[in-house]
Amino acid sequence: MTAQDLRAELQQSDELDRQGEYIKEKALLLAAEKKEASGIQKAEIYWRLARVVMNITEENFNAKRLSVEQALKQYEAGESYANVAIQNNPKSAPSYFWKSANMGMWGQTKGILDSLFKAGPMNDNLRLALTYDPLYADAYYVLGELYEKLPGWPISFGNVEYSVSLGRRAIDIMEKDLKTGVLQSRSYSQYISLASHLWNRNWDAVKRQSMKPELQKQFHATSNAIDKYFFYEGTVTIKNISDRTEAKEILQMIIKELESLSSRTIGQNSDLKEAKEKLAEFK
Repeated sequence: MTAQDLRAELQQSDELDRQGEYIKEKALLLAAEKKEASGIQKAEIYWRLARVVMNITEENFNAKRLSVEQALKQYEAGESYANVAIQNNPKSAPSYFWKSANMGMWGQTKGILDSLFKAGPMNDNLRLALTYDPLYADAYYVLGELYEKLPGWPISFGNVEYSVSLGRRAIDIMEKDLKTGVLQSRSYSQYISLASHLWNRNWDAVKRQSMKPELQKQFHATSNAIDKYFFYEGTVTIKNISDRTEAKEILQMIIKELESLSSRTIGQNSDLKEAKEKLAEFK
């Protein structure tokens, strides 16, 4: 397989993924897998297989077409695809990310308390993704999800305050990528995630402003290139409103923007439904 042929197929895979055409995408990638490819080429195919397997499994499980056990096996298959990608390119940020994403969905399906043993490896893989690509917005986003959903010390390392800063970092990178043309469409799920982090942190307007200098101080004092973003909120401008007011504003913005689109992808329809449901919960 020539590099040019592979590039065209991978671009088609990414477009099918954006449209939510996961069955077509998987067929395309499985066909590409049978062609001669090695090293970086093989890794590019296999991390996308990890992605599409996760998306298909999540869709089928949510539609009650899979049992818990069937879904868990599919997420394990997605993780295995990511492992092959890592073996072929140990510096592939997306490979570590999609390994972690499949592990996260496995844990979400199994139940957080029954899958705490996955939290450490998931965290490690997200950190590796950010080591090889410090501007990987989705890795910050999922890391924020992990810190929100996990219990805190002494059970685990969850920390909703960290999740807010990680969520803001993810969105800032994503919005910059949109402006520069690296991305073609907004990831609304990242905004929904930040709204959830804010709602659960539940700081009032006074605390948000009074904590800013301390967060800024910790950001600059932290030498680790990833850990410093636990305090990212201290470096950006935030509205002088409460966390929960901002959470509602974010969801209202998402709903308005998605409803204004002349046509929506499957993923965007799912985001719209989730934003409306979450806003109804935020009373």
